[in-house]
Amino acid sequence: MDDEKLLFSVPLESAYELLDECKKQLLVAEDYLYILLEGEASSNLTKEYMISLFCEMYCSNFRICDEIESTLQDGEIVGSEERSQLVFMKDTISFLERALTGRYYLNDELNRYSISTSLH
Repeated sequence: MDDEKLLFSVPLESAYELLDECKKQLLVAEDYLYILLEGEASSNLTKEYMISLFCEMYCSNFRICDEIESTLQDGEIVGSEERSQLVFMKDTISFLERALTGRYYLNDELNRYSISTSLH
């Protein structure tokens, strides 16, 4: 079977949970970027590094949201109502896997600076 035609399914509820989590992290990144960019005019390496991390966080979460929303809109949902599955193409799953792994390491880096990206 051609790899491009491989399909993967994810519980629909999990796709919505991931989408919700990414949207929350978009808001967190926006808030931190606003604080960092509106702060003192003086520049330092740590501040610039934090700005770059939050820009990367924003872009990663934006792309993840875009892929999931696109699949929800144009994709196929299979299974019963209580066990619905969202079907993804292999290239989309591969992208999500890479993006989520990168996001994990990005959040880990922010945690090293005692910055939490979770909303409570």
